[in-house]
Amino acid sequence: MLVAAVLVLVLVLVLVQCSGRDGPQREAADSGASTGADPGASVGAGEAPLPDAVTGAPTTATVIVNGVRLEASRDDQGYWHSNIASTGQWQAVDMAVAPSRQTAAVHMYAVQVEQGLPLDVTAVATQISSILNDERGWTGYEDNSFQLVPDPAQAEFTIYVGSAGTVDELCQPDDTQGLVDCRNGDRIALNIDRWLFAAPPYAGQTIDAYRTYLVNHEVGHFIGFGHVPCPGAGQPAPIMLQQTIDLQGCVPAWWPSEVGYD
Repeated sequence: MLVAAVLVLVLVLVLVQCSGRDGPQREAADSGASTGADPGASVGAGEAPLPDAVTGAPTTATVIVNGVRLEASRDDQGYWHSNIASTGQWQAVDMAVAPSRQTAAVHMYAVQVEQGLPLDVTAVATQISSILNDERGWTGYEDNSFQLVPDPAQAEFTIYVGSAGTVDELCQPDDTQGLVDCRNGDRIALNIDRWLFAAPPYAGQTIDAYRTYLVNHEVGHFIGFGHVPCPGAGQPAPIMLQQTIDLQGCVPAWWPSEVGYD
């Protein structure tokens, strides 16, 4: 019998671009480390980076984000980390977006991106505002709508996109473990690693689908929703299910109007 041995050495260049309870609330999961080979795949903007279709179980990857080279790593739970250092300095997004619907409660919010992240801040704010202004989201539910303002001092809440370490600080006293996101008072803190790489339960979905879930979930906390369980195996996941951690048998879903608001 002839046995063929094939040694594959691959380098991944994943092109990731941005299109798009009172007290701390977060999604938490354990993290760890393992070893393996680099994956070989390239994906375009709007596609899920490091997809399951890649052969094997890679634990490191060279990732190019908006021209910046990152040495990413995957922990033993399957979550990817950019390993970007915190700066603690912020860039406010100097743009305004009117609400898509005039309602009784128009929530003004600002968007800030930590300096040193390989993100286009205007693109980030544009994607977030398009999610919050979408009729499939919270806009129109119980007379809620959302207006992006350039001055954080005028905002009712601020959405921060930051490094893992900075998000951990924003979420204190809750422990986000350098992994997940939170709503803490008037702050919504989004971890850059989840923004870029999504989470294992969203394998096979687009990165834009995950970002839509992420924004809707944390803003859902802001307007008064707590966490809920999966209603049944195979059903669409409620927005307030901690989909970043475990779908509990549900399938991913990211628009509140399509799966039910509560």
